[in-house]
Formats: sequence, structure tokens, C-alpha cells
Amino acid sequence: METVSIPLFNKLKEIKINTDVIFGGRKSQTGVCQPGRMAGLLKKTTGLVGLAVSHNPHERLRILYTKILSSLQAMPQDAAYRKYTEQLVNERFNHVKAEPDVEKLEKKINSGQIEEVIFQAECELALSRKMAEWKPWEPLIEEPPPNQWKWPI
Repeated sequence: METVSIPLFNKLKEIKINTDVIFGGRKSQTGVCQPGRMAGLLKKTTGLVGLAVSHNPHERLRILYTKILSSLQAMPQDAAYRKYTEQLVNERFNHVKAEPDVEKLEKKINSGQIEEVIFQAECELALSRKMAEWKPWEPLIEEPPPNQWKWPI
């Protein structure tokens, strides 16, 4: 048991707590529960409405990136969507394989929280399946009207 000062209603109160329970049997250097230290252990919220915390982001991203790469195999190698999506997904997939720390992974990918990256991967998987269905690399069925692709007219 240790006496720890905590802010309570804008006043410092001293209370006795079992620090072994709070710090999982390890002693804190300062004796005070530090938010930064605990935040790395358990993330309670993303702070984004409708986006829940992922408890196994590496596994989820591995599955999604593997499915995206598999979906891209159905497209011709010279299709622009396949080339650029494959490049981005492979780059991110390599980061996921190499970096076990979620915070460092978020910084390397540089696309927000890991849950946002997972959401992006889910959307990309849906889009890659649609692109394989739509086949935008094939020639048009009929000639477009004159000046359709010119802008401004």
C-alpha cells in the first residue's frame, strides 16, 4: 500500500491504494498512475463515432490485405487500378509484418488511427471486387458521343 496524491474536485486528495494492482505487480517510478503508460496497454475508444477499437489490428489487416491482393490478381497486370493499389497495399502490408507496435505502425502508415486504416482496407477490398466486376480496363462497348471526354466544352 502506498499513499498517492490524486486530483479530485480541483483539490489534491491523498488516498491509500494498492499500486501492485494498478501497475500489474510492477512499481511505477513516480508512484502515480500515468495516463500515457496505461494508454499503451488498453485503448478504450477511438474517439470516432461508429468506429470501435480493434483488439487484433495486425491480424485483421493481414487478412484484409491478403484478400485485396488476391482480388487484384483477377485484373490485367497493366490495369492502372491494379498497379497502384497493389503498390500501396504491399507497402502497408510490409509495415504490418515488420512493426508489432500499433502506435509505431500508425505513424509508419500515416493514415490515422489503426482502426481507420482497417476501415480503409475494408472499403478497398469492396472496391477491388467491384472493379473486377466492372472491368474498366476493357474497351467501351460503343463509341462515346463527340466531346464527351472534353472539358471545358
